[in-house]
Amino acid sequence: MNNLKLFKNYKQLLTDYISFKSISTDPQYKSEIQKVVSWLRGVLENNNLIVKVIKGYGNPIVLAETKHDPTKKTVLIYGHYDVQPASKEEGWSSEPFELVEKKDRFIARGAMDNKGQFLIHLVNILDLFKQNKLKYNIKFLIEGDEEVGSEHLDKFIAKYKKDLSSDFIIISDGPQPKNLPTIETSFRGIANMTISYKALNSDVHSGSFGGVLPNAALELVKLLSGIHKNNRVNVNGFYKGTKQPQMYKNWDYSLEEINKLTGAKAIFFEKGLNYVTQKGLRPSIEITTFNSGYLGEGYRNSIPAKAQAKINIRTVEGQKIKDVISAVKVFIQENTPNYIDYDVQVSGGNLDAVKIDTSSKYFKYVESSLKDVYGQKVIFNPVGGTLPIIKYFQEILKVPVIPVPLANSDSRMHGVDENMTKRNIALGMEFSRRLLTI
Repeated sequence: MNNLKLFKNYKQLLTDYISFKSISTDPQYKSEIQKVVSWLRGVLENNNLIVKVIKGYGNPIVLAETKHDPTKKTVLIYGHYDVQPASKEEGWSSEPFELVEKKDRFIARGAMDNKGQFLIHLVNILDLFKQNKLKYNIKFLIEGDEEVGSEHLDKFIAKYKKDLSSDFIIISDGPQPKNLPTIETSFRGIANMTISYKALNSDVHSGSFGGVLPNAALELVKLLSGIHKNNRVNVNGFYKGTKQPQMYKNWDYSLEEINKLTGAKAIFFEKGLNYVTQKGLRPSIEITTFNSGYLGEGYRNSIPAKAQAKINIRTVEGQKIKDVISAVKVFIQENTPNYIDYDVQVSGGNLDAVKIDTSSKYFKYVESSLKDVYGQKVIFNPVGGTLPIIKYFQEILKVPVIPVPLANSDSRMHGVDENMTKRNIALGMEFSRRLLTI
């Protein structure tokens, strides 16, 4: 089968896969979840793989494998079928759940996260399996709760440990910095908190009480403004267990490049660090939501009785997420006036940071395969985000996990007009093929 036919098969499968609105963040899409699971099962079984659909751990989990050959090593390929919400009204140039080919790229929700990247491996494997050219036994784990934290996946992996037994694990789920061949070497931990302030029983007239009564929005702003100082988190005990990292020098983003990607006109980092080191190897707290007062058209001229903010915490190696949460709670308590009633809620799925073992022979093999295909030195990326499944794999299966992103750096993951370039797809297919046949 030539590359053109392989690419045509990829496009057809991606068109079908994209069409399912498999949004895990919204219960109204449960029927779409069921449809995509049935579709995956059909594709895998029609290509003579052994398939199980497991229920009871959140959205259904699809397991599949080739017939086991005891003379071969086994690789487990991870992917997720759930996607972020999307609608044309958000500014998409086309319907987000219809695959559109525009110049050098495919545009759709899930085109890179994670349907498009997972299919790169799947299409190659199905073709190689038919030709009896696979070097490895193959197993697939395809879940449907990654976008909501994979909360039940640790219990699933512990229960189905035997089904998932393998020699190493490949994950392709993210962008390549600067479109360079990349292996991800660490992931930050995560926690989310909601802070609620109440200053009054209800909103009151700003003319009658302005300058006299406490304003919930203003008081919460004061608290939040104290979280950062001199590009560092100003919470006592927040950095406990951390070490000053060695600055990454083999690659970085300039302010000009960051501006092109995001529109930002400034980059903040601690003294002696750069962008890539700061975002990957230093902890952070970000305000992600602020809500207070009248949000409709025009002006209501009332003092808000209540205000709410959501914050996202990212931790690094050496920190314990439970200790960081406790430190932030103490900061809130100590910096909230006694005339404010407050509440703090912590979300589930809080995870510590993860470090990838770069010493395994499988890591070296993946690195050499990437280098051969791309014709460039492989860069190592300390990821600022979190992929919960990696920690579960490491702690329960105890085999090397190698995260290899295959998407373009401007893929707009989670954003409007999410996309994958044909170049990245073609190179990803070549890498996957080389990895699994040589």
